[in-house]
Amino acid sequence: MLQGHMSDVLACDVCGIDRNIFLSGSSDLTVKIWDIRLKNPAVYNFTGPQSSITSIKFVPNCYCTFAVGSDDSFIRLFDVRMGKEIHKYQDSTNNDPIRSIEF
Repeated sequence: MLQGHMSDVLACDVCGIDRNIFLSGSSDLTVKIWDIRLKNPAVYNFTGPQSSITSIKFVPNCYCTFAVGSDDSFIRLFDVRMGKEIHKYQDSTNNDPIRSIEF
C-alpha cells in the first residue's frame, strides 16, 4: 500500500512514457510523484497550491513537467528538474475551481 498524503487524494495521473511513475494530488495541498518500482515509492513532494488539488496531468511525452489544478482557481505548471512551480495561470474573469486538465 502506498502511503504519504495526510488527507484525501483527489487526483492522479499515470505517466505516458513510463507506466511505473504516477502523480497524486491531495486535499493536504501537496503533489507527490511515485515510482512503484522503488522500496520508498514517493520520489518527489511538491507544494504550492493554497487549496485542495482537484486535477493533475503530466505534459505529454514527458515525465518532468506536469500541471496542477486546484480549488483556488489556479493552474500551476511544475518542473521536476527545477524542483518547483515554474508558472501559474488564472482566468481573471472566472473564480471557479479547476476540475480537469488536458493537454
